[in-house]
Amino acid sequence: MLDQAAPLLIIALDPTFFPNGAVAKFEVAADTKVEDFAATFVATKLGAALGFTNVKPMTGGTMTLATGVTSPYVMFTGDKSGYNMQGKGVFVKDGTAIYYMQCANFPFMWDDTLKMVDQILGSFHIVK
Repeated sequence: MLDQAAPLLIIALDPTFFPNGAVAKFEVAADTKVEDFAATFVATKLGAALGFTNVKPMTGGTMTLATGVTSPYVMFTGDKSGYNMQGKGVFVKDGTAIYYMQCANFPFMWDDTLKMVDQILGSFHIVK
């Protein structure tokens, strides 16, 4: 048993909490803007990178992370392993890498987990 709270990243990737949590790294040109990358991500990269099919963007915007950084996010629906999922992911850029972290869940559970999703995604940061 842990004597302190588990890091939120572990919670996001634990299928007990989210059937599909993921972190992915994408190499990009140094002058790539994270906002531009995020704008096309769902349509061009989400399926191939994380194994989704029938991916449809729902909405997007920006959120302020716990570090104070404002970062783009995307919300989407798609199928994974035969199940329909609804998800939200956030992007953080570091040099020539863009990191994407998402939490996805079954649509019927989404409203109950969105607050935790926002807390988990808001904690995303790069440690050097």
